[in-house]
Amino acid sequence: MNSKDYLYRLYGKRRVLLYVGRSYRWDERLIVDHAKKPWYGEVMHFTIETFKGSALEPEQDAIVFENPRYNKKLPVGPVVERCLMAGVSFEEARAAHVSRPRPTEARWPFAWLREVTRAPRRSARTT
Repeated sequence: MNSKDYLYRLYGKRRVLLYVGRSYRWDERLIVDHAKKPWYGEVMHFTIETFKGSALEPEQDAIVFENPRYNKKLPVGPVVERCLMAGVSFEEARAAHVSRPRPTEARWPFAWLREVTRAPRRSARTT
């Protein structure tokens, strides 16, 4: 099992957040699964954050606090519960989440990913 999990954000024009997701294989997830979505053509760029272990809680927080356009709405219960356990209000947690720096985040133009995945794979063998 992979020890890293990736949290990705897909953005449209004017940096509108379209979708937040997580995957151990983010490249396959973006190209194979999301290519079937009707909003796939709107994606202009994406960001990736790397986590040791699961990114489930950060994904839930991002969906609840950042309100991406195409994610299914999540119940806020687990996020509120984590806030209460940390001794902060939901509003304080939202403000902290939205304003936090993301030093491990890399931003890439989505066209680059589309081109990379279309490139033919070369064999490592030489004849």
